[in-house]
Amino acid sequence: MKIFVSDYGTYNEYGIIGKWFDLLGFDSAKEFVKSVFEYFKELDKKYPLLNGPIEEPMYQDFEGFPDNFYSESMGEKSLERLFDFAEFVRDKEQSDIDCFISVIEHFGCNEVANAIDIYENNYQGYYKEFSDFAHQHKENHFDCLFDENLIKAIEPFFDYKHYEHELRHSYTNIDGHVFLSH
Repeated sequence: MKIFVSDYGTYNEYGIIGKWFDLLGFDSAKEFVKSVFEYFKELDKKYPLLNGPIEEPMYQDFEGFPDNFYSESMGEKSLERLFDFAEFVRDKEQSDIDCFISVIEHFGCNEVANAIDIYENNYQGYYKEFSDFAHQHKENHFDCLFDENLIKAIEPFFDYKHYEHELRHSYTNIDGHVFLSH
């Protein structure tokens, strides 16, 4: 999780001059902001501004976190949200992080806690095809209710296409990751 930091004054007077910060190298948003302003002191020496010292951070680019958590002019609350995100994904595999980002973007989560709730409580698993999920869902929810002989007898008549269609009303498929919809 990285973010490119500059400031509006330097950008207006000199162009794009800034530094990439790895957010995982900081324990908190406050520690990150402190480091940004220390960097600004160094920048003030190299690129002094006509109107005084550098004061207004400008976040020009980012990588590794959801689009809807980014803004060019993030305040402390928005930065804290990034650190909440970083804390949750810190020890996760990249495929799990990508899935979590998909949840945030698909469901429009503005708070990490909401995305964690959906991710942890509604995630059904990864299926190459939604039809694979439908088959698994049928086995988990219907086959356990009936005698094995009855299941074998009705299996040829079970309409998986229709069942899959009906499941799409209650479940969301995001790139193979299936979630119970709200």
